Amino acid sequence: METIQMLGSLGEFVGAIAVVATLVYLAIQVGHSKEAMEANTRSVDESRNLALAQTYQARAAVAEEAFRAQANSAYLPSIILKYGEGGRDALTPEEQYRLSRMHAGL
Repeated sequence: METIQMLGSLGEFVGAIAVVATLVYLAIQVGHSKEAMEANTRSVDESRNLALAQTYQARAAVAEEAFRAQANSAYLPSIILKYGEGGRDALTPEEQYRLSRMHAGL
């Protein structure tokens, strides 16, 4: 009977050690999982910021190209001269519209 009790006690001891080892293992795994999730979140944020920057850059390039096209037109210098001499009232409605589009970068 003593042998059976001793084996039972030994089994309980081994079981307790196994439970503690399992808890330590799970704590380590949770830590790794948390780190991986934070890294993934940072990566998603960086990707979003990169996409926004590329969108803004593309919009700026389009606006710059439109402004260059307007600046190179033969019509724009006359608008600027009229505007400089008599202000906005010296311009025709079409010229006012073109000037407002130029100011808007379109």
